[in-house]
Amino acid sequence: MAVRTRVLYDGQCELCQQSMARLKRRDTRQRLELLDLHQVELRQIHPGLDRNCCLRELHVVTPQGTVRQGFAAFRHLFRQLPSTAWWAIALYVPPVPLVGNLVYRWVAHRRYGRAHSCATGQCTTHQ
Repeated sequence: MAVRTRVLYDGQCELCQQSMARLKRRDTRQRLELLDLHQVELRQIHPGLDRNCCLRELHVVTPQGTVRQGFAAFRHLFRQLPSTAWWAIALYVPPVPLVGNLVYRWVAHRRYGRAHSCATGQCTTHQ
């Protein structure tokens, strides 16, 4: 089997879990490997990964070993999926990257708010 893009997400985050479920449904060519940060050894995935950074925002590791995070990771994932690849190019056209980064950070920072809490009820990382 070919090496897939590894997607590192916070498995204690309800919003993250829902996002990964959507990605999995759209990944009809099985190009993604979804990995819960709480269940993997990051150094085995990529030596430059830091758990705290990965908990702050989405990280992907491409088959070539490139690490992308936040909005750049989001854009990379959209290019990988047949149902979104056709319009992923729009995510690169100015001013979309600037706005996308701002929106991504705003959502990531607030993902443990009232609407989305830790699935286990025990998460203290973001509270």
